[in-house]
Amino acid sequence: MSDKLIKFEKSAHWYSKSGEPKHEADLREARKHILFPSITSMEKDVFPNPGLERYKMNALIRAVLDNPKQAHEDDEHYANRVYDISRQKAVDAADFGKRLHKAFQEYPKEPEVAMLPWFDQFRNWIESNRVELLSREKVVVSEELGLAGCYDLFCTINGTPAMVDFKTQDVKVGKTGKKKPEFYDSWLRQLAFYWYANASGKIATKPSNPNCLSIVIDSNHGGLLYFKQWDPREVEEAFEQVVAGVFIWCSRRNFWPTGRRSYTLMRVKSSGSPVPDWALEVPLAPAEMDEVMTLVPPPPVPLATAGAGDPAGGNQPQPATPSPSQMAAIQAAIAQAQAQTNQDNF
Repeated sequence: MSDKLIKFEKSAHWYSKSGEPKHEADLREARKHILFPSITSMEKDVFPNPGLERYKMNALIRAVLDNPKQAHEDDEHYANRVYDISRQKAVDAADFGKRLHKAFQEYPKEPEVAMLPWFDQFRNWIESNRVELLSREKVVVSEELGLAGCYDLFCTINGTPAMVDFKTQDVKVGKTGKKKPEFYDSWLRQLAFYWYANASGKIATKPSNPNCLSIVIDSNHGGLLYFKQWDPREVEEAFEQVVAGVFIWCSRRNFWPTGRRSYTLMRVKSSGSPVPDWALEVPLAPAEMDEVMTLVPPPPVPLATAGAGDPAGGNQPQPATPSPSQMAAIQAAIAQAQAQTNQDNF
């Protein structure tokens, strides 16, 4: 009997360099056609959410307790039945989210009747904040990072450019007796990447002062919209985590879609701006940089070959390896990302 009782769906999403979705591909096809993983696929693999995993485990245990195995069922059938039951709430939530995203995407066209309560709130937000919808459900690709994704909305709010992400949530009542939505660091990392990739995909030309907004939509009937505008510095730090995450993702698979094995992330002082610009492997004088983080996996050491007048091969070029300070920067970035992720509660 196989140990693999449950048939899991593919979770990885891929894109071509031109931004065409290739979600049916696997890693072998990605290597062959040089496909880029999505930001959400990288996020789930590198930055796991312990709270979400606990929620899934509890839901699965509850499904087993509430649904005993039937006499006619074999182990595989029963395992998949209770697994599907445990996921039903998540499936329903995903379906609601897709329908609501579709309604927002097709604004100002009237949506299906069931979506009207939330659509009306969306319309009120647009009209009361002079929101100009510039692009919706757009795929962005970063050929520098080898990463892609599809954002919800890029717009101007009262004349200011903003990257907006919508999330549906069963908002719970907090300790104060009022409903309190949860906002997660994974959302911020996605927004940070979308903002960067939407700015031509070139880190060196990325605008400063990123303006990113998460909107939580209470999935309960008549639920409200909740807003969180992320601090620009939070967006910058989240982008650092994205770069580190891409490095980890590629290193684990030994698959480097961009053909490069190094990313140099620099915070460059921007005159007159409280928020630094970004640059990727841009040659600058040390005095112009606040800090530098280089992510480089050590290449295999070549066999030493002795040359004439060099019996020990001591003059052979040596492969570059991360310095102690570089490794400390890598470990600090990863530790910070993991610490923030561990604070999430589902």
